[in-house]
Amino acid sequence: MKNTQKRNILLGFSIATFALASSVFAFTPVDGTFSDIGGRDDRQGIEFLKKNGVIKGYDDGTYKPEQSITRAEFTKIVIETTNIPLKKCKPSEVQKISSIFSDVNAEDWFAKYICSANKSGLINGYDDGTFKPNNQINFVESAKIITLAQDEKFIHLAKIEADLNENSDNPEWFAKYIVALENENAIDLNLMPEYENSFSRGQMADVIWRLSTGTEIVNTTEPLEINSCATLEKQLQKSQRRNNVGIDTRIKMDVKEVRTESITLDSAPMLKSMYTASAGDTSSDDFSTTNIQEFGVDEADIIKNDGSHIFFARGEDVRIVKAYPQNEMKEDAVITVPNMRITELFLDGNTLVLIGNKNEQSHHRDEEIMLQKMSSSYYNYSNFTEVRVFDISDRTNPKQTRSVSIEGNIISTRKIEDIVYLVTNNYLYNYTQDSQLPRFSDNGAISHIAKCDQISYFPNFTSQNLTTVSAINIKNIEEKVAFKNILGAGRNIYSSAKNLFIIQSDSAQEFVTEEKNGISVAYWDWKNISRISKFSLDGTNVEFVAQGEVKGNVLNQYSMSEYDNHFRIATHTNGNWRNGTNNSENIVSILNENLEKTGEITGIAKGESIKSVRFMGKRGFVVTFKTTDPLFVIDMSPENPQILGELKIPGWSDYLHPIDENYLIGFGKEVSEEAIDADRLTWDMQKGMKISIFDVSDLKNPKEIHKTVIGDRGTKSEILRNPKALFFDAERKLIGFPIRINKIKKEEDNGYCISEESICECKVLDNGDTICPSCQPICEPQAEIKNVFTGAQLYSFDINTGFILQGAVSHFPYYETEYWNNSYIIKRLVRIGENMYSISNDMIKGLDMKLKKDTSKEVLFVKAGTCSEIKDISSCMNRNDCEPIFVPFACDEGTICIQQAIFDSCAKI
Repeated sequence: MKNTQKRNILLGFSIATFALASSVFAFTPVDGTFSDIGGRDDRQGIEFLKKNGVIKGYDDGTYKPEQSITRAEFTKIVIETTNIPLKKCKPSEVQKISSIFSDVNAEDWFAKYICSANKSGLINGYDDGTFKPNNQINFVESAKIITLAQDEKFIHLAKIEADLNENSDNPEWFAKYIVALENENAIDLNLMPEYENSFSRGQMADVIWRLSTGTEIVNTTEPLEINSCATLEKQLQKSQRRNNVGIDTRIKMDVKEVRTESITLDSAPMLKSMYTASAGDTSSDDFSTTNIQEFGVDEADIIKNDGSHIFFARGEDVRIVKAYPQNEMKEDAVITVPNMRITELFLDGNTLVLIGNKNEQSHHRDEEIMLQKMSSSYYNYSNFTEVRVFDISDRTNPKQTRSVSIEGNIISTRKIEDIVYLVTNNYLYNYTQDSQLPRFSDNGAISHIAKCDQISYFPNFTSQNLTTVSAINIKNIEEKVAFKNILGAGRNIYSSAKNLFIIQSDSAQEFVTEEKNGISVAYWDWKNISRISKFSLDGTNVEFVAQGEVKGNVLNQYSMSEYDNHFRIATHTNGNWRNGTNNSENIVSILNENLEKTGEITGIAKGESIKSVRFMGKRGFVVTFKTTDPLFVIDMSPENPQILGELKIPGWSDYLHPIDENYLIGFGKEVSEEAIDADRLTWDMQKGMKISIFDVSDLKNPKEIHKTVIGDRGTKSEILRNPKALFFDAERKLIGFPIRINKIKKEEDNGYCISEESICECKVLDNGDTICPSCQPICEPQAEIKNVFTGAQLYSFDINTGFILQGAVSHFPYYETEYWNNSYIIKRLVRIGENMYSISNDMIKGLDMKLKKDTSKEVLFVKAGTCSEIKDISSCMNRNDCEPIFVPFACDEGTICIQQAIFDSCAKI
């Protein structure tokens, strides 16, 4: 029978089945490989069975994958690997096996397997009473045995057979078994032998591997559609198998309804007008904005500025402060959304968008309510991503125009023109009904983000999550929220003005062959994979375009870029330290508009990790680090990318910011020359925070032309992990950022001792000696490091003169340090006209362009309530009717104490 004829048994109908059990086969790990399977499509299945002790191969180290397998050998493998309950034969039953199959004797090595397979209904033998154990097994015979060895509640052979009889005339006896395997994507009929022909050892291993791990055959570059809730459940259970996770054993019950009334989806915000005067009468058209990656793609932040007012997200509040002119600074209004943690804002003219999250206990599935009654350790809490849209035409009286709540955890957001795009993740249990899928509300109208048949997937996803792209029109509230859903867990996103890219991190085993001392060595190794999903953006119309994958993990959004219809991405692979060497590497990949790889550079700085990336047009810049900071300059030609230049300097850059096409500013850390000599990095070898100017005008010879090191080790800034904390003014050539500066007080034997077992505090004796009783006899003295400044700094920069400190500001009063609380830590610097503003949780200060302050030009965020209800010192100090109460700090005798007293409570004056 021809391969094209094989599919005739399927013609005219489709089967929707449930997935197999979580672990269809049980294995015991065994190391090793075979010499004759390199380069074969079925080598992963062969190595999988070898690794898990199912097959051994031949004495000469081969497996002979093309060789056929006997009926006895195949039966043994199925019996030893299936996890379904078997009716095992007792010794007395094995002795009687000849009465069932005349050609099987009790003394045969395979007798007990054939007896158990027969007793369990997996085999019947031939009409003449024989089993023919030494005959080669053919494709359809093996398909029958493998399929019958699966749990019927997942395979549904009876349903498959009924559908075959209804849709086909006289289907072959074996048709239902072939259909079952094809439904599981465990076979490709075009690659299988003729039905009556023998089944090879390699094909056998491949099919069992796919059924065991849920690994599907992929014959498409397009996303597949979930056509029913049964198919969704099947795919979710396959993802569990791919992760070696057991089936969800929760009690299955009929779900009668969705209890949506348990969701508090429309908590009305409380608006407190501080002043009645109209806002927005005066403003400047020259002001700083959020540091974003791509032109035309806005990014949310905790602070926004429109040249007149500053909008600051703090907990469940948004403070609206009239900031210009500076001598009229005042708080115009406060928006409060109860129980919502507001994490970021968008500002577009007279429209303010609040984005945050809310945790709520959800009892919308009956079986979950039952479980909570049975086990106090299980509670189903749902996280909702909340979006609130406000009309702020009157800054003193904001009015909510739209409230959207989407079940799921937020990954990231972007805004293009009037549309806010949100990417969220939602963990999926083994859902079987549309009513169990994640929910959303729009101005109180509750629904679900999708039905089962509105979800896409690519085969072999591993995370049991639903990633959702939501598109919300913030100006036209009548336009419905649009959703696009794909199975898998998104981790990072990048967006251009036309396309959105979502990265899903994954891992898989890779068969590696390498030469060692002239000998070919093969082994299995884990590799990191980044799966890339591309969506086109056109208003609220979001369409899936393509999916691709690259090796390695992505660091952050700046490791990705789209240019001239090509997607560029830098990734890092985790090493396995094989032979005592870190063999991790860094890779830059270029993919076309269909996410097909066109060019790649591998092996960049082996053994080092990526610290920062910046793509600028046809060039890319990658910083890696181990003990030095190699800055690689890369020609990003789509078909032939190549490293043009490299600069090695101590330290590293965590963020690269372009000044123009020829110069970059790097923000990172400095390390000592000792680290380079030792080829390792310890805490003592780290120095302060470093800002550098790189000259990349000569692509083959990049240079660090200026650098400034701020403080000593432990000095840090939010900009090192969040570039939105950067104030950058290209016209005035100014940079500013929050910073916490540490200084080494003195190099002597005090501070802390480090032993092989612990870290302990040193005792300082009267004669100046130090002892560490619990650390003796090993004691390595460390220098005492003291925080000397917490605030923000402003620097001028110039390619000729470098960096010059222009000013610094702190919100901490002279009697208080950061150790008391974090409410005075400056979050951002912003500019309106010729005025600067520093913003912390508890105040906004008006400053000049040198960060000089006028104490009359500040706004304190006063907390309401009685003094005794206030639990932090800054809120207490901000109240004229309250005062802080301090208690002595208990410090062990002879130890070095930084704190002398601690805040205890807030009392009424």
